[in-house]
Amino acid sequence: MQKSDDKDYGLEALEEIMSVMDSGKIIVIFAGYSEPMKRVIYSNEGFCRRVTKFFHFDDFNPMDLAHIAHINMNSQTENSLLYGFRLHSLCTLEAIAALIERETTEKRRKEMN
Repeated sequence: MQKSDDKDYGLEALEEIMSVMDSGKIIVIFAGYSEPMKRVIYSNEGFCRRVTKFFHFDDFNPMDLAHIAHINMNSQTENSLLYGFRLHSLCTLEAIAALIERETTEKRRKEMN
């Protein structure tokens, strides 16, 4: 959370969200990268007491990404951007995963997850 013109809109927003959460009539889902989300959650003691369920999703690894690419290529419809293109028989999951691992850095994959 960053201040702008000596006014902390982030904390003001958290207070407003907390007041709505107290009504018990709403479910709020917060999503973001782990470290910034931890800073937000723990920036206010009342807020961290109200947020009680956390789900962490691991980043996709090269094999996961290969599966996604494979599924997307094999389940195209006429409106798909790559409609008509097919994977060559040598484009196995292992080959796609190896290509992803070789041509991208772990840092870049983490940023893009």
